[in-house]
Amino acid sequence: NDIKLIFNNKVDIRKATASRNYYSHFYTKDGETNICEGFELFELTMNLKLLLICCTLDLIGFEKQEIDKLLCQNNKLIQRYSQQFTTRKIILKN
Repeated sequence: NDIKLIFNNKVDIRKATASRNYYSHFYTKDGETNICEGFELFELTMNLKLLLICCTLDLIGFEKQEIDKLLCQNNKLIQRYSQQFTTRKIILKN
C-alpha cells in the first residue's frame, strides 16, 4: 500500500532541516556538513515537493492506491523524478 515514487525517493531529514535553516534563516555553516548545495539541493527540493503533493492529496481524501495510480499515469512526473536524477548523477560523476 505504499506510494511507489515516495517509497523509492528517500528524503534525508537532517539534510532537509539543515538546508532549510541555512537558506531560509540565514544561519552560518559553522561546521554543519548536512547543508545541500547545487544539484543535491535541487534533488532534495524535488523529493520534498513530491512528498508535499502526496501528503496534500492524502489530506483531501485520496486513497494511497489512487495517489499511486495518478502519479504512475503521469509520465512527465515519473521522468522528472527518476530519469532526470539518474542522468544528472551520471553526468556529475564523470
